[in-house]
Amino acid sequence: MTPRKYDFPQTEKAIPAAPISQPSQVQKAVAAPPSTTRPLPLFKRLKYVLNIALVAGIMSALFHIVIVLLYAPVFQRATQEMVSNRLTVNTALALVGVQGLKVFLSLLIFFAAGFAAGKMVERRGLGFLAGIIGGALLFGLMLLASSIPSYPDHITIGRNSATLSLLLLVVWMVGGGLICLLGAWLATRKHLLKE
Repeated sequence: MTPRKYDFPQTEKAIPAAPISQPSQVQKAVAAPPSTTRPLPLFKRLKYVLNIALVAGIMSALFHIVIVLLYAPVFQRATQEMVSNRLTVNTALALVGVQGLKVFLSLLIFFAAGFAAGKMVERRGLGFLAGIIGGALLFGLMLLASSIPSYPDHITIGRNSATLSLLLLVVWMVGGGLICLLGAWLATRKHLLKE
């Protein structure tokens, strides 16, 4: 047998491998096989999802109300400028910034709610359900708050208010559901349970 280009001459003896030890009783007790873990019953999962959705919708609505009350002078100035038909760019940009802050905080809350739902119930679809319920609750509370006449973000829509309200309800529900679904997907991406 002729040596090949990459064969190295053996200069030392091979060291025998150490015997593999068996796991101790403590290690066997701690490492439970995945087949023995039972998923939560559907009723309990739905209860968790409903609680998460209620917390997300109420927290988001409270943040909306607090932000509007903090920036009440901006809304009052915008109302005065719109009545005189002279809305300045600075006021419009301030309104866009306040509305953007409200939407960003809502998206962050819904993402966290979806992540929590994904970790607790281990189903992505139920995370989407939590977002839909939370979005509907947020829209309902905001509609209720904006119907108060002295509320700074008071909106008068006009005669097509039912159509526009329904459209905004669907947008908030689907948006909240999709953001919660993203959070639930990130929380369950390593789980073996697939839908």
